[in-house]
Amino acid sequence: MIAPGNLEDEGSAAFRLSWSTRKRPAAYVSDTKTVQKGAHTFAVISKNARMPAVNPIGGKEDQGFKTAMTVLDEGRMHIAAG
Repeated sequence: MIAPGNLEDEGSAAFRLSWSTRKRPAAYVSDTKTVQKGAHTFAVISKNARMPAVNPIGGKEDQGFKTAMTVLDEGRMHIAAG
């Protein structure tokens, strides 16, 4: 999940990237869709869900956007070969 990072700093562009489970309160999962061969994707929709600070992906809070872009960049060849 990607969420705004520093809510106290109104001008902050930081995002948090965190993992979640299907059992988190206030979150539900859409139907599975196949976008590319062998990759089943789905959307996690949340309303008023909270992301625990203990689950940051990439090891650092407020580095979510950078981490997400790195992951997309690394997977670009696989996606293009799709």
